[in-house]
Amino acid sequence: MYSGQDRRTAERRESDFHVQITAPTPGDGHIQDVSAGGALIVLTDLPKQGEMVSLSWSVEDGAMPIVIDAQVAWSMKGDGATSVSAIGVQWKSLRAPSPNALKSLLKDILQVSGGFAKMVPAEGQTPSYVHFTFPELSAGTPKETAAATEEAEESVESTPDAEVPEAPAPSGTPSPDDSPSVGLSGHVMLPTKYKTQGKSLRGTIVTLAERRAVIETENELPSHSDRVELKVSIPSTEGVLPLKIYGQVSRTRPATDSRNASFWVLVTRVDECGRSGLFRQYVEHIA
Repeated sequence: MYSGQDRRTAERRESDFHVQITAPTPGDGHIQDVSAGGALIVLTDLPKQGEMVSLSWSVEDGAMPIVIDAQVAWSMKGDGATSVSAIGVQWKSLRAPSPNALKSLLKDILQVSGGFAKMVPAEGQTPSYVHFTFPELSAGTPKETAAATEEAEESVESTPDAEVPEAPAPSGTPSPDDSPSVGLSGHVMLPTKYKTQGKSLRGTIVTLAERRAVIETENELPSHSDRVELKVSIPSTEGVLPLKIYGQVSRTRPATDSRNASFWVLVTRVDECGRSGLFRQYVEHIA
């Protein structure tokens, strides 16, 4: 069941980060899609839409984790066996153990532009930390964004109160979504017949992971959150075998003069047509 919708306006990037959910229900989370405004997180206990969640994220090995507060924008209920539960969250604020840890997250991972950082001094048993409030996302020219980035990087090193923005990838530069994802994924060129909104259309799967597929198409793009059924034939030692992949659209990208339109699908179920383990074996093979 899908509730709500992803309201992120920032560029989304396929990712593979494991975090600890500390509230409202402790548990493990897997961030599969991240942006300056929020993330898609696969988890077990599904919070309600609009509820606040807290994540403990160890950005660097051996370092103290960053605690992020976010609000649930949408949720998708899985059955725990053949499909997963996932939420889309919007970043609100965070507490980082140091300015360097904050910059590592905002600059290298989230690519945040704007926001406000304040150094909170130690008090009693509580060590000092950096409190950061995420900005309301708005578009700016590349020149304005670059200038803000340089100014903020100088500011965070010299003052306790600072803006800490980072420019997104320049126009025309492939985003991380154009590369194989971390983990079980790889580039492929698999013709597919897919069904969405009652229409049967054709496209090409260009990236395939255990929980993610990217499809290029010359047809009209589906809408975000649309259910999709993909029919594809994959090579194996037994010959070419059919698969059915079921999922939900998590992102769309319109066509340009140099590339076809494409859409991202969060895989929730795979019908292996009686050949258990076939899909995982294929994904591991192309990784």
